[in-house]
Amino acid sequence: MCGFSFYLAASEHIEDLRASSDAIRHRGPDASGIETGRVANRFFGLAHRRLSILDLSERGDQPMTFDGRTIAYNGEIYNFRMLREALRQQGIDFVTDTDTEVLLKGYIHEGDGFIEKLEGMFAFIIVDTVRERSVVARDPLGIKPLYLYSSGEGIFGCSEIKGLVKFREVEAEVSPSDVFEFFQNGFVYEPRTGFEGIEKLMPGSLLVVEKNGRSKRIQYAGPLGDGLGSQQGETDYEGLVGDSIRRELVADAPVGIFFSGGIDSTVLALESGKDAQLLSVSYGDGTSESSADDAAVDMFVERYRRNLNRVNISHASSGDILESFRRVASGTEELISDFTYIASQEISEAARQSGFKVMLSGMGADEVFAGYPRYLQVRHEWLFRLLSRVLRPLIALRVFPDAVSKKIDRFYAYFSEKEFVNAYSRLVGYFDGADLKEGLKIECDTESYVERLREICGPGFDGLTRLKKAMLLDRYGFLSHNLTVADKSSMAASIEVRVPFVNRKLFDVVLAERDDVLIRGWTTKSILKKMLRGKMPDDYIDRPKRGFNPPLDQAINKLGREGVLETLENGAVPQYMHKAFIRKVVTNHFSGRGNQTYKIWQLLYFHYWLEWAERVCRADATV
Repeated sequence: MCGFSFYLAASEHIEDLRASSDAIRHRGPDASGIETGRVANRFFGLAHRRLSILDLSERGDQPMTFDGRTIAYNGEIYNFRMLREALRQQGIDFVTDTDTEVLLKGYIHEGDGFIEKLEGMFAFIIVDTVRERSVVARDPLGIKPLYLYSSGEGIFGCSEIKGLVKFREVEAEVSPSDVFEFFQNGFVYEPRTGFEGIEKLMPGSLLVVEKNGRSKRIQYAGPLGDGLGSQQGETDYEGLVGDSIRRELVADAPVGIFFSGGIDSTVLALESGKDAQLLSVSYGDGTSESSADDAAVDMFVERYRRNLNRVNISHASSGDILESFRRVASGTEELISDFTYIASQEISEAARQSGFKVMLSGMGADEVFAGYPRYLQVRHEWLFRLLSRVLRPLIALRVFPDAVSKKIDRFYAYFSEKEFVNAYSRLVGYFDGADLKEGLKIECDTESYVERLREICGPGFDGLTRLKKAMLLDRYGFLSHNLTVADKSSMAASIEVRVPFVNRKLFDVVLAERDDVLIRGWTTKSILKKMLRGKMPDDYIDRPKRGFNPPLDQAINKLGREGVLETLENGAVPQYMHKAFIRKVVTNHFSGRGNQTYKIWQLLYFHYWLEWAERVCRADATV
């Protein structure tokens, strides 16, 4: 995994290219390079920062050029050895042991069609001075990010926004429609980012710039789940999952596994073999939601005699809390209010200090195998609707603990919406429809929002079950934001995170299963749990799911009512949200009239993101 920047423009932007490369040096501390020239009637510039994973020698440095074609590439092609052997049988020679060379020479000999053969996570640009064209691509599931900006001058791109804005041609202005969508979900759906004009290349697509300078976008990977619900017979999930995990262990640098003792990381550890190196993290006294389940970790390690490194991360002091919020806002870059960014970066730093360069993560298993508790509400909606009537009197008596009460609002908000897309946003986001209408000063265009998400999910969306609709929405939204957080937080520590469960073949096969196979009764993630039966005790497999959520309640409560209000009311948030609504949310929380931790967190995040965005808009800023 690495990082790169580029331009295809009417004039040269070499100094800006260098500045862009410097801004993302953390993505590749092992080597760097720049290549410039002309393609057709335009100038090009490619800059690369390398984190050496395969073929650690200088032969693997980028930009890499063969036969008049130059590539800058970020990611891993997991089937590169098979592809290399097939190319060798056609008489093609190789001088490195990198997947980069396989990718470039495959393109040289087979054209754009070779990209469809790639299995892995990637984003790249190839400048082809022979055919006088350029091709920019992103992997089918969007595991690796690529940000683009187009103007009359040309096209500019980078692995991170902080590098993209170093091109002085790029203008970064906050998008009001993205702000609305952000408060719907806590993130925005791709290709949007929160900035007008700055967008991501969509997963599974190409941006092709031809000789005449015209550009076109091509979707080379079709929609997920073709043939939904048509799965026939038994699928060898253990074989599919095991193959995906084992091929992602291939590296010439040290590889480890993030291990929490949960279902996903247990499957990772088992399929990785007895020599796998496990890394486990806990917070403070181990009572927060994100701490590893130490008893489960110990049980697994003792049972299978695995190598384990433990890391403890202390709770932030009140003086560190706001600084940690700033780190999340500047680190995510896009509008993504995910506080797990901090934990992810800290555990990535611990992995780096432990000598690892590559870490395997169980991320994506919940989206692929229907593991989130909210899927139960969607799957058994009729029963939960009846339950909601019973719970109302108990809510009024405030008998539920804070950990539950802050989620009950979302439980009820789901039933308040008739349109499924909006309803599901209520389960994912923190603010309900009434909040947004009361609080936001900008237009709440829910019709355009729903239409956009339906288009993203594909033409067959309306014919799906509620569970399949939820899984597709999460694939294009919640999972995309998780992948972005994982990429940015790990690369900030110069660590490559691989996600074996985020696999196109797995997605397609699972989405073709019946709902009752994915969720058996009240058992979520039943396919993965079935894989563990007989390998771990039932009470290990069936214990309640634990999230990866740092102690946000404690952090907010340490700030206090006046501290939160002083921050929010004196910043830029009131440009988008009424002060009276801000004060209402904060006061209700600290007066005990309902746990508003998540809402306050999102407001504080937005404050610091706007602060960061203002600096981004200044070309001379350090971001």
